[in-house]
Amino acid sequence: MNSGLSGSDANGYWQWKDAYDVLEIAQIKYLQTLLPKLNHQQTLKLLNNKLPVGRK
Repeated sequence: MNSGLSGSDANGYWQWKDAYDVLEIAQIKYLQTLLPKLNHQQTLKLLNNKLPVGRK
């Protein structure tokens, strides 16, 4: 967020709610790419598990 908005939350360039909103949108977009490829059982399993966040 700091590099994307050229400033920190302490300086008022963004708020933590903004970060959570961006994460939620990214998860929705990720699901939209997966769901058409999955059958019903796979979709239910995916929706019942937490999505991995971050890099391993």
